[in-house]
Amino acid sequence: MNYSFLLPPLFFLIFTRKFTKETTAIIFYCVSIFLLNFFFDQIIRILGFKYYYSYYLVYTLVEYLTFAFLLWSNITNKPFRIVMGLLSAAFIAFQILYLFSNDKKKLDSLPIGIETILILIFIFYFFYEQLKLNTPMPLYKNYAFWIAIGILIYLSGTFFFYILVNHLPPQQIQPYWFVTYIFDIAKNIFLSIGILLFGNRLKDQLSKIKNVPYLDIN
Repeated sequence: MNYSFLLPPLFFLIFTRKFTKETTAIIFYCVSIFLLNFFFDQIIRILGFKYYYSYYLVYTLVEYLTFAFLLWSNITNKPFRIVMGLLSAAFIAFQILYLFSNDKKKLDSLPIGIETILILIFIFYFFYEQLKLNTPMPLYKNYAFWIAIGILIYLSGTFFFYILVNHLPPQQIQPYWFVTYIFDIAKNIFLSIGILLFGNRLKDQLSKIKNVPYLDIN
């Protein structure tokens, strides 16, 4: 599962190779989560039992900030963008306060639940706004559509697993935990499709610029 996070960066190197705010956010997210997963044991060993929970804080924040930023970049309604910013600031503050609380469990289920609800609200508004826009390009050709679909599938599919993990014994939930990996892989595939379509859009824009005739009027 963890190696699926390398798929979007690979698609970036093959099809896009142009850093924009969107592609940079996706690459940062994929590389950061890959490293956090790959070096999980070493990081927990360094942090120790007292500070191990900060690992989950970083993981959830990287995930939330990336998803929120990608959606914020593709939503045009300014008042709603302001609301997204305020909700994100409140979520970050809550995460920091939660880090210093005494209620430490296996996983940060409460922050993940809040993250999921906020991001799903942002996604539904993104789709609502897209359906209202009269653009000649079909929605499925919009790279942001595939990114939103990937995030939606991932958060919806893993929501109840992450919420219940602290309330069920390991022997009950562990046999089904592989399902979360499936949704993680699916999300990374959709992110890769988004990068591919984003690269195609950049190529089309460059092609249109090159085809514009040069008129030297003196």
